[in-house]
Amino acid sequence: KSQAPAAPRRPAPQCAALGLASRLGRAMEPAPPPPAGISSAGARLLHPALPKTGPAAAPSVASLRPSWQPESAAQPRLSCKPEPAKRCDSLPDLTDRLVELGVYQQYITWRDAYQRWRQGGAQGARGEATVGNLSSGADAAYKYYYPDEVSFKFRETVAYWIAVLFMEGSLLFATSGFYGSEGYHSYHHLSQALMVRPSFVGSMCYTLGAYLLYFEVINLGINHDKAVNFFWCDWAELFLKYDVRWTSIIGGICYFVGALMYQVSSTFGLFGEGLPIVVQVYGMKWPVLVGGVLFFLSGICELVHNHVLTSRPNTLVWWVSVSNFMGDVLFCMVGFPGVSERTVNAGIFAGAVFFTIGGMLSLGMWKVGQFGGPLLAQLNAIARANAIPITQRQQDGAIIMPEDVGQALSPSSMSARGIGFVMAYVACGAISVVNCCFAGYHTDTEFRDFNIEVQELFNALIIHLVLVAISAGLHKAPKDQPYRFLFFAMRFLSLVMLVNGLLTFRIFLRESLML
Repeated sequence: KSQAPAAPRRPAPQCAALGLASRLGRAMEPAPPPPAGISSAGARLLHPALPKTGPAAAPSVASLRPSWQPESAAQPRLSCKPEPAKRCDSLPDLTDRLVELGVYQQYITWRDAYQRWRQGGAQGARGEATVGNLSSGADAAYKYYYPDEVSFKFRETVAYWIAVLFMEGSLLFATSGFYGSEGYHSYHHLSQALMVRPSFVGSMCYTLGAYLLYFEVINLGINHDKAVNFFWCDWAELFLKYDVRWTSIIGGICYFVGALMYQVSSTFGLFGEGLPIVVQVYGMKWPVLVGGVLFFLSGICELVHNHVLTSRPNTLVWWVSVSNFMGDVLFCMVGFPGVSERTVNAGIFAGAVFFTIGGMLSLGMWKVGQFGGPLLAQLNAIARANAIPITQRQQDGAIIMPEDVGQALSPSSMSARGIGFVMAYVACGAISVVNCCFAGYHTDTEFRDFNIEVQELFNALIIHLVLVAISAGLHKAPKDQPYRFLFFAMRFLSLVMLVNGLLTFRIFLRESLML
């Protein structure tokens, strides 16, 4: 009695696609030879998927497979069962390598996000592509680097004084270099007033400004709960937590040590040319050479840090880096042996001009909230991306930390006119310092000159107090009287002091040339 063949077992729903692919693949293969004693018809009853044989069967290329080859060798079986996970104990631990490359924090962020995605934490697109939604990531980054008011005011103040000190020091070095290249041989007796003393004060400004560059780098994680670092810090925290690059560390150290070398040379220069030859060589010549090389290395760090060679000149920090690098190159060249005295002073003058331009552009960066300067690109990038969502309240001047960009008020930066007045204040301070350097040159009018020197000294103190007031938050003219009147009176008197300083310099210079 014949028995109806059993229906073929259907694949499970979860692997229907795999079962269909397997059946289609086997349908294109020739039938395996039937066991001995079973006809072809009986074989089809046991295996309905086998094609019919005979004249009506269509030949296929797959039928050329030898009948002795097993089916498993021609078509691998597909299984829906997951393969057991391979052990990864033998894989190397690349943690140290990631830390060395400075990308360990990025790897941790990617790993956590990947694990959330694998565990079903992925989310689709929600909301609209508005400015607030697109800048939410920048908001988080800004709050990471500016967690409170202390961090914001710290970086704002430090960035301001870096620009001001480098500008004033560059103006004093420019005065020294111009006199040394054009008037030193004709008016040698004015070397103390126009070259040695201005260089000494200019070196002090450079030393303080370079130290503040290094000071800002080692205090990148500053907040109200952390103590201020002055010469050392937790370097691992800077690299791993705040993504500080090696160019920031090396650039800051080279600028600071190089400025110290110039300070040593200018200090020995105060004692005149009567020093022993050994002191002149190792106390004046070699420090200039070492300082110039260190400045050159700092300029290279700025170029690499801000990707100057691989980016377009469409940011302020790009031009700051280029201007500083040109000044670094010129300061480095004048320190090499065999360079004439006139060429040395001409190089100092040209380098100081480039540093002055860099300082002016740094003030522009400070105006728009890019407090990172040329060595902390992450702060500048965050400020450009987030439009400075940390503002100053107009009622009482308090700093506000808004939750998002939509809550931000007008930024607490200065206007372009305010930046121009800051430059005028710096120039007034520099010319007052130069006038003070003429002290003791006119013995026949000693009492008169003493009064003028005291006046210029007080002018220098007053103008620097004005710069301190600006760094303390006096960025814009107040709206209430009498503070608004006092603010504009301060600007007017500063301009009068600048003009008076220039006229005093002209009188001192003319009388000194007649000696």
